[in-house]
Amino acid sequence: MKKILTLAVMLAGATTALAATRITTRAELAAIANDLAGAYELGCDIDLAGEPWTPIGNNFHKFTGSLDGCGHVISNLTVTADSSNYVGLFG
Repeated sequence: MKKILTLAVMLAGATTALAATRITTRAELAAIANDLAGAYELGCDIDLAGEPWTPIGNNFHKFTGSLDGCGHVISNLTVTADSSNYVGLFG
């Protein structure tokens, strides 16, 4: 049975010594999966309504980078998964 998780994520600001890549679109957010150790920051609110979401990373390839929300919100995140493990914005 598939489980569906829907949530809004408010990301608090955090400082980082690395130059962060600014994320302003759903596609840029999903592209974090291409560099799981990168430093990122949100440049605006991102609404994922009506968009299927694949968690960034998984049990074998974990997100080890940073994501600074800079006070912005990722809303309407919906994940459909066969398991309740490794499900969310990050897997």
